[in-house]
Amino acid sequence: MAKFKKGDRVRSLKDENTHDGFMAAGSLATVDENNSICPYVIFDGQTCAWAIHEEDIEPAKPASNFKVGDRVRILDTVPSGWWFEPGMEATIDFIDEGELPYQIGFDGISVGFDGISVGFVGDVHIELVETKPQPHFNVGDLVTGEHWMYGGDLTGKVIEVDVGCEIAEYRIADGWLKTGTVKAAQPKPAHIVCLLDDKGSPKPSASPHPHYSEAEATKEAECLALKHPGKRFAVYSPGAVREAETVTTTKAVLKAA
Repeated sequence: MAKFKKGDRVRSLKDENTHDGFMAAGSLATVDENNSICPYVIFDGQTCAWAIHEEDIEPAKPASNFKVGDRVRILDTVPSGWWFEPGMEATIDFIDEGELPYQIGFDGISVGFDGISVGFVGDVHIELVETKPQPHFNVGDLVTGEHWMYGGDLTGKVIEVDVGCEIAEYRIADGWLKTGTVKAAQPKPAHIVCLLDDKGSPKPSASPHPHYSEAEATKEAECLALKHPGKRFAVYSPGAVREAETVTTTKAVLKAA
C-alpha cells in the first residue's frame, strides 16, 4: 500500500535530490500521484512533477496556528522551571520546526548574563491575544454620532479617546460616542452667540466665534452675560434659539467672591 496519496503535503529529506535548488532538504511539495514504484510530487514554485523515493520524503506538518508578529499570552501549561510565567504577553519573532517551533520575544524584559529576552514555546503553551480596537479618530477631530442615551446625533470635537476591550469610545463636550456610530462630521451651520437688543432681536458680532457644540456656545454666552451685566446673550443653533441662563451662574459667582 502506498505511503502517500495524491494531495498530501510532504517535505524533502535529502539534499542529493536537489534540482536547481528546489528539491533541497526541507523543500515542501504536494503529491501529484503515487504509482507502485514511487510517488510523483510537485515542489512549491514548480509546475512539473518529479519522481522521488518514499524514504526521501516525510509528511509536512500542518500549517501553524500562529504567524510571525502575533501577540500571544503564556498559558498555565508551561513547565514550572521555565523563566517566563502564565499571563505574560509576548510577540512571535520566528517560527521553526520541532516541538517548540515559536520563538517569542518579551517587551522590555532581559534575562541572563547576555540580556536574552526570548523563549521557545509550542501551540499548547500560548494563546492569541485579541487585539484592541484601533481608534479611528484623534483628539481634536470633529465627529458626529448617535449618543446611547439622547437618541439623536451629537456633533463635537473629540476631547478624549478611550480604547476598551471591544470598542473605542470618543468623548465630546456633550457626552460619549461609541465606535460604530461615529463618523467624521461634515461642516454644518455652527452654533453662535448673539447679543440681544432691547426688543430681543439678535445683533450678531461682525466676526462671531463658531462652536460645533451647543454646550460650548452656551458657556460662551454665560461668560459674556457675567462680563456685561444687564446685557442679554443667546445661542443661535440650526433651527433653535436659546437665551443664556445666567441667574444661577451669577449667584454662584457672587457667593464664590
